[in-house]
Amino acid sequence: MNKNIFLIISLLLSTNLFLYPAEDSTEPIGGNWAEESKISEPPNQQHPDEKLIDAAKEGNLKNVELLLQAGADANAACEYGSQALIWACQYGHAAVVEKLLEFGANVNASNRHGSTALEKASYCGHAAVVEKLLEFGANVNPPNRQGDTALVKASCCGHAAVVEKLLKAGAGVDTRTLCGPTALIVASNSGHTTVVEKLLKAGAGVDVRTMYNSTALIVAS
Repeated sequence: MNKNIFLIISLLLSTNLFLYPAEDSTEPIGGNWAEESKISEPPNQQHPDEKLIDAAKEGNLKNVELLLQAGADANAACEYGSQALIWACQYGHAAVVEKLLEFGANVNASNRHGSTALEKASYCGHAAVVEKLLEFGANVNPPNRQGDTALVKASCCGHAAVVEKLLKAGAGVDTRTLCGPTALIVASNSGHTTVVEKLLKAGAGVDVRTMYNSTALIVAS
């Protein structure tokens, strides 16, 4: 048996809760995320807001600052509904994130999938960006359209440092996605022992069940 799976099962069993057989297991929760693409040279007629979004993707702090000072909208969104802040968070550009927030970017804005900057940064494991967003008052618990929260995303991917920051900020440890999995269930399913330990210490419920009647112990087995 895989060492991580053995450790997770031991942790879950240590709660001494009565377990029931499951009908099915669940897959780890993932969202629909835009893949990074190469940034081509912008045409001369490109709008300042579009230039800002491109600079945020690239992590070009100097251009971001110049464009913002020239009047570019810190909350302008691309065709996918993602603001410059969300793009900067996805790619882990902490300095750009801070600059956008200083110029009034909405820390809790979401794209057309309901994903926020905090959720993107958490899913991608950018702990420094997560910390910066929380400093600027990011709401830690809003779900996207699939019901996934920042904590669920970080737990699914095994980003222990991010999970710890979110829990300290008050993330709901047993918040469910639309299909019922909690952060503990997706972390257990993916074999992320350190994350499972942190969630259990925060009081995560071992007996919480998905819509398929699965628990954290069942998916880890």
